Amino acid sequence: LPMATVVERGTLKQRLPTAIIIGVGKCGTDALRDMLSMHPNIVAATSEIHYFNNNNHYRLGLEWYRKLMPLSYEDQITIEKTPHYFTSTEAPKRMFKYNSTIRLLLVVKDPVTRALSHYAHIKYEWKMKI
Repeated sequence: LPMATVVERGTLKQRLPTAIIIGVGKCGTDALRDMLSMHPNIVAATSEIHYFNNNNHYRLGLEWYRKLMPLSYEDQITIEKTPHYFTSTEAPKRMFKYNSTIRLLLVVKDPVTRALSHYAHIKYEWKMKI
């Protein structure tokens, strides 16, 4: 899609997401968010917010959640990425209540490859001799 001029696009403001990236750890959710963010009509929150799977965050309400989103124009898609929504029992119900037509982008990986990637990540992060 061609980029519109600033005058045509309207007001920059923080908007609630219309798409959420979910998945399992070490499966490429960061890479997907980063690649999608390269498109001029997509903006993404840079951190995992854990709004739908964290009771303390969820109690803070949608206004708190919205304030954590990046600035966007009305014609842009706002994306949030929290892989752990995939394994949460509460997140699906809460996401449906928030927006029954929200787009979920699920990223999965071969379980053996994912386990090896997770092992390497932990070993590197914690400098462990495993």
